Amino acid sequence: DLNRYPEASGRALRERLAELWRVSADEILLGNGSVETIGILMATFGGPRHGMPATVIHPEPTYGQYDIIASGYGLRAVPVPLGANFELDEGRVAAAIERERPALAFYPSPNSPTGNCFPHDALERLARQMDAVFVVDEAYADFAGQSIIPRVRATPDLFVMRSFSKIGFAGLRVGALIGNRDAIAE
Repeated sequence: DLNRYPEASGRALRERLAELWRVSADEILLGNGSVETIGILMATFGGPRHGMPATVIHPEPTYGQYDIIASGYGLRAVPVPLGANFELDEGRVAAAIERERPALAFYPSPNSPTGNCFPHDALERLARQMDAVFVVDEAYADFAGQSIIPRVRATPDLFVMRSFSKIGFAGLRVGALIGNRDAIAE
C-alpha cells in the first residue's frame, strides 16, 4: 500500500516503534523525515523571546540543516565548537546555554560528519541545565550500538530524533521524535 497516503497519526507504526524502543506510542511523533521533525520542533518551541528571535544551538561541525531550517523559521542559529578531536566540550556548551538562553539545542550522536558519539551523562546534564528543548539526533544510532532513549522519561526536556534514511529507507521519508507525551501531543 505504499501508493496510498498513510493514516495520519501513524498509530500502527508508532506502536511497533514503541515496542522496539521500549517507550509508549504516545511518546512518539512521526514526521516526513527528520527535516520535518526539526521544523516541527522549531515551529513549536522557537517563538520569539522578549521581542528577539529565539536561539538554536548546535555543535560545529555538524549536520547543516539545523542552520538552514532555523533561518527558515526566523530563528538565530549559534554553532558551539567541538573540542580539538571533535569531542563534546561540555563546559563550552554550558557557557553557550548560559549566554544565549536557547529555545532549542540539537546534538547529533553520533555526530555527522565526525562520527563521534557524545557521552549520555553529559548530554543529560546539559538538557537539565538548559531548561528548554534539548534534542539528541540519533540518525546514525543504528551504527553506534547505543541510544539515549531510555533517559527521555527521566529528563523532561530531552527529545530524541530517529531516522530510517541511514538504514536503507530514505525513500519512505520517515522520521520519528521521542519525548515527553504532553509535548508530543502538542
